Amino acid sequence: MKIGEAAKKAGISPGNIRFYEKKGLLKPKREESSSYRSYTEEDVERLKRILVFRKADLSVESIALLLEGKEEAKTLLEKQEEVLEGKMKELEGSLLLCRKLKQEEDPLKADPEEYLRFIREEEQEGRKFSPAEEMLGQISDFTAECYGGSGWFTAVFGRWADLVKLILGAGLWLFFLYMAAARFLEEPVSVSHIVFWSGLFLVYNLSFLKYWSNKRKTAE
Repeated sequence: MKIGEAAKKAGISPGNIRFYEKKGLLKPKREESSSYRSYTEEDVERLKRILVFRKADLSVESIALLLEGKEEAKTLLEKQEEVLEGKMKELEGSLLLCRKLKQEEDPLKADPEEYLRFIREEEQEGRKFSPAEEMLGQISDFTAECYGGSGWFTAVFGRWADLVKLILGAGLWLFFLYMAAARFLEEPVSVSHIVFWSGLFLVYNLSFLKYWSNKRKTAE
């Protein structure tokens, strides 16, 4: 059968099928006469199985290991269960904090120390809160340091220090851009992945703009 029919039977788009083929999850045969891909009922069944595991938030890479027999399904699912439970705990903490803040007459004027104390107390009792802000902050500090012209950079690379920093900076920028863009093409789309990598890309750009602004002020 053609890709359109296979997509209809599997309940996904032809684009999804091409994506899974690109990732090596599906390898349909090609017709000798036309070189077009020819999909079988087994391929459709495999696509449905892939979709089920993706709905369990398993990565494409993990599913590939499962389908290739390189990973035991139950073992991988147990690991995934732990990951999802961790995410749920983080969401529980964040949800509790949102509800508490919502009770304030003006959440923006709420005492931050009171809430930080509340968060620490809850964390001591085992509740988790989203670590995203801390992670983004660490990336921001790193990129600012990278652009900031550290002494060791000059000591190691000498007169090539600025060029090396430029290459590394451009490389990091392209990496974050690629990871953010790739999350939009990921099938099915994972909102959490999009937010995370887009956030890193945004922080990196803001760090560069801050550095550039400081540079211009210094020059003036």
